[in-house]
Amino acid sequence: MESYYASKSYVVRLTQGIKEEIKKAKSKVKISLLCPGPVRTNFNKVAGVNFNLYSLSSEKVAKYAVEKMFKGKFIIVPGIGIKILRVLSKISPDCITGKVVFLMQERRR
Repeated sequence: MESYYASKSYVVRLTQGIKEEIKKAKSKVKISLLCPGPVRTNFNKVAGVNFNLYSLSSEKVAKYAVEKMFKGKFIIVPGIGIKILRVLSKISPDCITGKVVFLMQERRR
């Protein structure tokens, strides 16, 4: 799971960098970053994944994402639970965030 979370972090930073390049080039291209958290899909069943957090439906996530994208929103976070976790991760020290993520994954076993 550590590799999975690291790849998510990479995609966030990469997208932020691309956004700045687009802005610097004065391009009319827009970019959005979807951070949905757990989503109920068939992949979960196939991969045997069981999230401890509430999962949103893929339809709800897609509708919300498209709506926010057309409104020019850069970071799109559907669902109040993930929004709260995102804020907490920003104000919490890295050592605490790492322990919380570890404990969340341990509970899944």
